Amino acid sequence: MRLIEKFNELLSLLEAKKKNIVEPETKVEEQPQEKPKYNARIIAGDMHVKSLKNIRHLKSVINKTSELLEKKRKDPHSKLSDGDYALGTSGGFADFPGLMHTPVSHNLRLWYAVVPVKKGKETEHQIRAFGVYTHDETGTGQPPNIPLQKATATRMSNESEKLSKQ
Repeated sequence: MRLIEKFNELLSLLEAKKKNIVEPETKVEEQPQEKPKYNARIIAGDMHVKSLKNIRHLKSVINKTSELLEKKRKDPHSKLSDGDYALGTSGGFADFPGLMHTPVSHNLRLWYAVVPVKKGKETEHQIRAFGVYTHDETGTGQPPNIPLQKATATRMSNESEKLSKQ
């Protein structure tokens, strides 16, 4: 409950700042905005939200996930960590070649795809977040579960299709 109150307090402060009614003691110096190098945005749908429901230490997982996605938004081509890689075109993920995952904790990985979308003359990079899952939930544990990998790839591909319409 306390976290929700803090969140609402922050939202109120941001809203007040937008309307230029920030109290003097909380006034923040305006910094010149640097034009981002990339036009990128993060999109997360129902699948991502549902994946977080049964995670212990949820706050730290959300913080780490947000940090990773923000880094990717700033540079969609950056590698988030040594364990950040595409799943390739073999195994159960062959039908979704752009699918990526990166470690969030020892057994949890953030699954996502970076999809370039043409918008007129501009290209927007959509970082589509599919969720945070264990190796066993996605079939990437030992031994690999190819049918589960295929089912995971299909679910994430379907979610990507939904997110493309946002």
